[in-house]
Amino acid sequence: MNNEDFWLIKHFLKLKTVASDWAYGLVPTLNKYSANLSNRIGMVVDVPFVKKASSQISIALSKHERANALLITDLDIGLDMIMDSFLNRFASKTVSKKIRNKKVVALDFNLLISAAKEKTFFEETLLKILSEASSAGNTILYI
Repeated sequence: MNNEDFWLIKHFLKLKTVASDWAYGLVPTLNKYSANLSNRIGMVVDVPFVKKASSQISIALSKHERANALLITDLDIGLDMIMDSFLNRFASKTVSKKIRNKKVVALDFNLLISAAKEKTFFEETLLKILSEASSAGNTILYI
């Protein structure tokens, strides 16, 4: 490997250090108002619908570089159960290679709202969080 190839993003992603987060850039506002769920193992769920929904999320997120998944369910089906099932798949590395090196973060709206002294601060901070997550490119944002 020559010196120029060393600085490519794909080499930093192989490292299990701080460099894998820095390869896409710093996201200080996102880190302040969110929690990293990438290594968290969720509750084990054996409901067929939940397993199907989590696999559909994995497929949808791995199809395109800038993919979004929107979950709309009935009131009696918990979105947290679906997310826990997806986190189990993510932690066990049974998701596609395109999303395996990404990180899953949950936005803490309570913290964001309590830090906002006025409406404009809340709106500006939320837009900044979304732009940081978008520009980083390695983030799956759970709101």
